[in-house]
Amino acid sequence: MNNRFNKLSLFFYKNSIWFVIVLLIILGAEIYYLKDNFKVNTDLRALFRGTNETVMKLEKMEERVGSYSNILVLVSSPDRKKNIEFLSLLEKEIKDDSKIRFIDFDRDVSYLEERGLLFLPLEEIKEIESEVKKSLAGGVENVLSFGLESESEKEDETVPSFTDEDIDKFSRKVEKYKKKYNIRRYFETEGGTIIAMKVRPSGSDTSVSETKALVDYLESEVEKLNPSSFGVEVEVGGFFRNKIKEMEAINSDIFSTLIMCIVLLSLTIIYYFRSLRSLLIIFFPLSAGVITAAAAMQYFLGDFNIISAFSFAILYGLGIDSGIHLLSRYGEEKEKGSAPHIAMASCYRNLLSAVFSGALTTAIAFFALFFIEFKGFSDFGLAASIGVVTSFIAITVFFPAFVFFNEKIVPLKIRTRKITVLPIIYGALSKRPILLIGLMILLTIASLGALKYIEIEYDFDRLSFPNKYDPQSLSMRYVSGIKKDKTDEISTGLPSYILTDSIEETEDVSRALDVIKEEQPYPIRFKNYFSIFSFVPSDQEEKLRVIRRIKR
Repeated sequence: MNNRFNKLSLFFYKNSIWFVIVLLIILGAEIYYLKDNFKVNTDLRALFRGTNETVMKLEKMEERVGSYSNILVLVSSPDRKKNIEFLSLLEKEIKDDSKIRFIDFDRDVSYLEERGLLFLPLEEIKEIESEVKKSLAGGVENVLSFGLESESEKEDETVPSFTDEDIDKFSRKVEKYKKKYNIRRYFETEGGTIIAMKVRPSGSDTSVSETKALVDYLESEVEKLNPSSFGVEVEVGGFFRNKIKEMEAINSDIFSTLIMCIVLLSLTIIYYFRSLRSLLIIFFPLSAGVITAAAAMQYFLGDFNIISAFSFAILYGLGIDSGIHLLSRYGEEKEKGSAPHIAMASCYRNLLSAVFSGALTTAIAFFALFFIEFKGFSDFGLAASIGVVTSFIAITVFFPAFVFFNEKIVPLKIRTRKITVLPIIYGALSKRPILLIGLMILLTIASLGALKYIEIEYDFDRLSFPNKYDPQSLSMRYVSGIKKDKTDEISTGLPSYILTDSIEETEDVSRALDVIKEEQPYPIRFKNYFSIFSFVPSDQEEKLRVIRRIKR
């Protein structure tokens, strides 16, 4: 075995320049490939397997109804007419674009306005009928009496009259219900100083790249219209803007975290080995392993998701251990006066099995995540396990070549910093095994007790970028306004969708939702729903009969 390591070490020593050239070629080719092909799939569905029930339902719904969320274009100014004028011009410019499915802005509500009485409860419509009948009866009685009733009869008169005030009262009730069902021409609040246009994308709602493309397009069209010439302020995106910012922050964090990791590790290596060359010796083979894993994942499995993309920053932290151990041990062997290839053979003979065991157990631990249903962690585990393996192989193969290449240029002087604190602590505790065991037991008990204080954060808003919901933004002002006005509630809640297979099923579901909205049996408040039967009130036939009698 010793002879085998010696021969292998001598082979690396003689051919070190070729190994360095091969490594640089591989590294360059992989970087070139990733430059054009490395992609992070920001579609949230990429975090789940295709057999996931939620994903399947989402795909089924998109197949039937297309996209289901809106991008808001909000305009604000003191002049309501200017707001409407600007959005009307914008609608003309963008309505035929293929990225847009439809636009909800200037709504024709005349049909609903003309039938506003239908939105009153049946009891109130019957009350109107009763008042009308009494008023008409009183009028007929007055005509037939020829105005000859006595003063006492006039004083005792109790026949109600249907006055303009009564009409106004019932008109206000009709307006109340029209407001409740959002039967208004425009989506507006704060007296029309903020007006919204809802743009429905033609692409997928979960694809951030498609959403960003549409938001960028809308912003460019807004700029062409020159909002300042209208005296209006415009905000494009609404809460979709937050989703785009979150994805941009994630993409930025992937690279910033990787760079920060490399910088900190570089400073640590330079400090510990007191040499810049030690950094190159460790980082080139390690980078080859990490980038090989990235290229292999991208080529064979496709795009990374927003979680698995973070695995490579972790791989630098995990893989660098092997390089540090090997270089440190090589320095110790050289201090004994051994020739470079003899020192390397002794280093590998004594340390390679331990480094291999560490890499193997780490790779197995990460690979266990592959079997999790959540694809975000599954891909993360696969990428990390592949990265640990490729890093170990790259370091094992190319580390000796880089050491020998540097030795041939200028002999290495590896002067590691001596860490004296840990040996002192270890020596003191090893002489007192009972104390050591007692401390470990106390630490274990304390750790178990601390488990109950561990909380899982389920509020994704707290995991997002700072000032996500800026109260001064138009989107937040709009949401606050419609909440106060109790209109357009579909823009303020968390929408769910129910697909039915027939008009009868739709009616049954609508009436069941009416009951839930009335009784509120669940902890989460059910605000409202919209279906075709939102505008086909219950008891409609009976209401129509009463209204016909009133009109007669």
